[in-house]
Amino acid sequence: MSKAENAIKGSVRNIIDTYKKASEASLAEGEAWYTDAHSIALQVSELCGTIDIRVGAGILAALSPQMDWGENIAEALKLASIGYSKKQTGANNTKAVKIREGQDPEEVLGGKKVVPFYHAILEPFGNDLPVVDRHAIEVFCGKPVSKRDRTRAMSSLKEITEIQASYKLASNKLGVHYNVVQAVTWVQHRKNKGYTKTKAWEQ
Repeated sequence: MSKAENAIKGSVRNIIDTYKKASEASLAEGEAWYTDAHSIALQVSELCGTIDIRVGAGILAALSPQMDWGENIAEALKLASIGYSKKQTGANNTKAVKIREGQDPEEVLGGKKVVPFYHAILEPFGNDLPVVDRHAIEVFCGKPVSKRDRTRAMSSLKEITEIQASYKLASNKLGVHYNVVQAVTWVQHRKNKGYTKTKAWEQ
């Protein structure tokens, strides 16, 4: 089977449908998601002794892999205060510490999800790339996607680029910034899956 046949299938319509079916609570939460994250990043920066929001945004992004948002926040605040996170890998801790110590997040961070996440926190209504994680992939596909296929898709620049382009096109059709579209659909998808009952960062 060729790589093209292996590629996950999705559509702009699936993204738009998820957005349009979102509850009022999910719409409100998604609309505020990255602006709230921006405010949290500033708090993390201040704990590091700076008002440079790139520090807090970088630490949050560096510690984000495989973490729920609430845990991500808690560990970022902890790292800003004591210099490490017990719940992250050594490699991700090292990245966060480098940012805490003044290195440019642009030079420290990497990854098709982490870098756009950093930019979305830094500039919620900026002009970078939509954040694509496992939930965003399933919204795009309109159905559950196996861990194997999600992992493969996340390592494929072609597939991630297609998904990001689909979120931007959905954004254009809805007249809503792509970060808001991604956040609203992310929140609603998690609720649909039973991952959260109220706010997306609550257990």
